[in-house]
Amino acid sequence: MTRLFVSIELSDEIKEKIKKMKYNFPDSILRAKFTTKNNMHITLKFIGEKPYDDINDIIEAINKSCNDISQFEIDYKKVGAFPNSRNPKIIWVGCSSPRMLELSKNIDTNFATIGIAKETRPFSPHITIARVKEVYNKQKTNDIIVSLKDTVLGKDKVNKIYLKKSVLTPNGPMYSDEKVFKL
Repeated sequence: MTRLFVSIELSDEIKEKIKKMKYNFPDSILRAKFTTKNNMHITLKFIGEKPYDDINDIIEAINKSCNDISQFEIDYKKVGAFPNSRNPKIIWVGCSSPRMLELSKNIDTNFATIGIAKETRPFSPHITIARVKEVYNKQKTNDIIVSLKDTVLGKDKVNKIYLKKSVLTPNGPMYSDEKVFKL
């Protein structure tokens, strides 16, 4: 079994800007595990644990999903939290692109034909900045997240997507490329 997901990689420039976001969240208001630069990405579809024998079907479904998609641009803007800014579990940077939404729908549709369940929630593209372990000051945490809601980090061109393998370790996940797909 191998743990898989489909993702978009970020430019080093955008990763560096996102990495610096952690300085907005002092240790005195929350305890969190911040995402390392190497692990920053946009998940288009989390696949989960699959037998390695399924990889060829997954690759074929991704190829079909990319057929009518050419390279596109993503806007990185807005900081928010799941489930909300007063009690965050995940702090994230938002991103948007109509072509990314189309690609995500294509992947979901093509994966359904090979037995990978369609998403039940709407696609909410984001980059995880941090996984929050504990909030010490809810009001200050909320105020900081709200103050960052209009943040604009820039744009990236996307000309590839990735099928990634994820190995969970005590030090956090380790990601590696299974296959790269050019748009």
